[in-house]
Amino acid sequence: CIARATLGGNDFDPIKIFETEICHAMKIAFINIYNGLVERGSEVFVDEIASKLSKYYSVTVFQSGIIQNKSYAQIQIKGVSYIPFQQWNANKILLWINEFLYHLSVFLFSLKCIPHLQKNKYDWIIPVNGRMQVLVARVCRICMKFKILVSGHAGVGIEDWINIFVGK
Repeated sequence: CIARATLGGNDFDPIKIFETEICHAMKIAFINIYNGLVERGSEVFVDEIASKLSKYYSVTVFQSGIIQNKSYAQIQIKGVSYIPFQQWNANKILLWINEFLYHLSVFLFSLKCIPHLQKNKYDWIIPVNGRMQVLVARVCRICMKFKILVSGHAGVGIEDWINIFVGK
């Protein structure tokens, strides 16, 4: 069975991006710390794309929130505190502390996903929460041989630059 993606033009279909030349049960994993906890931009993105992809492929979402009845598999990673990223314009020290704790929690969450990534041998990993997840995925890719898809959810700025730099 041979299938190839048609990219560009009017025939663009984002679902076909994941088609390969060898037809097998393609395994895709999304890593998003806040799925199941809140329902904002990246969480809605993950839910929508995972739901659509799960019609054709094996999709798993790694999350710290509760398991829900979805068309895709979910793995709950426990033991990492929910630290919302806040913007405090008045106090730069509080902003720095909050940003540090946020990225630390994402890093710890990502590290806890590694045994599951190793065990299940995914073809594609989609880290959603930025630089620390991209970094962990990039390092893991050396041993596990999966592809990484990074999408930007923070808007144009330093986070996207870091994701591109780390993802090279």
